[in-house]
Amino acid sequence: MRLAVFKLALLLGCLLPVVDFEAGEVERVLVPADSQPRLPAAAEAVEVKPEVEVAAFLGVQTEHLPASLAWHLELSPGFGLMVEEVMEGSPAAEAGIRQYDVLLRYQEQQLVNMEQLQVLVRSGRKGDRVELHVVSQGQEKEVTVTLDEGPVEVSPALLAVEDLRNKAIAMLGTAEDWERRQKDWKERTDRLQDQLKVYQQQLESWVKNGKKEPPPEAPELSR
Repeated sequence: MRLAVFKLALLLGCLLPVVDFEAGEVERVLVPADSQPRLPAAAEAVEVKPEVEVAAFLGVQTEHLPASLAWHLELSPGFGLMVEEVMEGSPAAEAGIRQYDVLLRYQEQQLVNMEQLQVLVRSGRKGDRVELHVVSQGQEKEVTVTLDEGPVEVSPALLAVEDLRNKAIAMLGTAEDWERRQKDWKERTDRLQDQLKVYQQQLESWVKNGKKEPPPEAPELSR
């Protein structure tokens, strides 16, 4: 019996009380550390190195805006990026952006994380002039930055965000597409309203003349 319990302790790798039923005594068996079963070593995390490619860049490293700072600036939680580092000689540095500035919007798009900012910058080209809304020393201002081109690290997370953005654009179109559609819709609506006014006048004239002629044709809604 004691041998069986000892074997159980050996398997569990722990200190177990062993009862000698014949002598009525309780002993403790300490299994040596070198005889304890060992779990397989955890697989080492595979380090995924970011790719490097030539693309448009801004030249800043950012981090999420602390909630306390967002409260003081009266910003909605989750929006805004704080500049952690500005690369010397970069477009951002030349535009006057400094460490601890807060980036609010890039080309009127609210900023929520570094990956989003990188995707927006990468969608541009060298020489593009972009507008950044910045809070610097408590003052909100608009800064114009001329993008440059150079080697840029592209992380898997960035590629994933960029892929989602491309899919959204493929499904819904870009902001310019939306503006163009809204403008087209407004023009069509205004044109239809003018046609309806003319049609109403024609109806009134038709009724006034005793409905002797065929009624005027109503405008087509698809026009």
